Amino acid sequence: MRYIKLAWMLVIILVMGSMAFVISNSRWENKQERIDKPVKEITNPYEEVKWNEFEYHKANLHAHTSKKGGKHKPAQVIDMYRDNNYSILAITDHNRVTWPWEKYNRCPEEQGMTAIQANEISNTHDMGSYFTSLETGSSDENQVLNKIEKKEGLAVLFHPGRYNRKPEWYCDLFKRYPCLVGLEVINRDDRYPADRNKWDKILTRLMPENPVWGFANDDMHKEKHLGTSYNMFILEKSSNDRVKEAMQKGQFYFSRGESPPEIKTIKVDEKNKKITVEAGSYRDIKWLSAGEEITYGKTLDLNRTLPLGAYVRAVVKGDNGKTYTNPFGLYFKGN
Repeated sequence: MRYIKLAWMLVIILVMGSMAFVISNSRWENKQERIDKPVKEITNPYEEVKWNEFEYHKANLHAHTSKKGGKHKPAQVIDMYRDNNYSILAITDHNRVTWPWEKYNRCPEEQGMTAIQANEISNTHDMGSYFTSLETGSSDENQVLNKIEKKEGLAVLFHPGRYNRKPEWYCDLFKRYPCLVGLEVINRDDRYPADRNKWDKILTRLMPENPVWGFANDDMHKEKHLGTSYNMFILEKSSNDRVKEAMQKGQFYFSRGESPPEIKTIKVDEKNKKITVEAGSYRDIKWLSAGEEITYGKTLDLNRTLPLGAYVRAVVKGDNGKTYTNPFGLYFKGN
């Protein structure tokens, strides 16, 4: 009888231990740390942008052709984007680098466009591989990112909301591979709304030391997908080198919808710890930190919105679309 009681006690201990682990793990997954200390420093991805002098370049970094995955021929796809006022385009056929454009009788310079050599690595967590000729059938993300790193390319993980991967899995990759610069947090007309929720969880864990930039792409397979979302690069002039540098620094914003607001300037007042976003034709500007709404308005006064997470980002809402900034990192006094 005594052994039966001992066995039952052991079962109860094991069950309670398992429950405690699940609860603890759940708390870690949903952790949205906010710090109630004065902000010491703001990191600004737009610091080098001269808003009144630089050019705006509309970009799509995720498009498919009939060579692998899409309906339309490469020349047709290029023409569609050119005719819709895009000046930067990466053709990302599945596991195939559709390159160079001249092979399809399209010269980027004659089209007034910057062509980015790329493809979509599809045997892993889907990712864009940029500025490299890499084609691989590997199903190991670490192997693929190692190869991109060695070839001095860049990578962006596509539509993370499609996958049941924990934030820690993403954080490990972002910390390990500098070539991995961001997440596609809007795919087409927002097919995976969980994309941005996952982005916020990753930012909460990694900012400000390891920024993860957000991208929006229409993932074009057929014409009706074109233009549903896009990135807007603010560059002195468009070129492969400048686009690559902007992808590394987060020097762009991204939008979705028929006519989303255009950001005209972003000013960071380091002395008074304020960030101001000026935009055209908008209804309101929402600020988020640690995955939560913290305030509204074009100017965010960080001294009045404590406690905060390690970053803030803005969403500019219009009548027919939304525009999103990349995150601003925050360092706190006493941390």
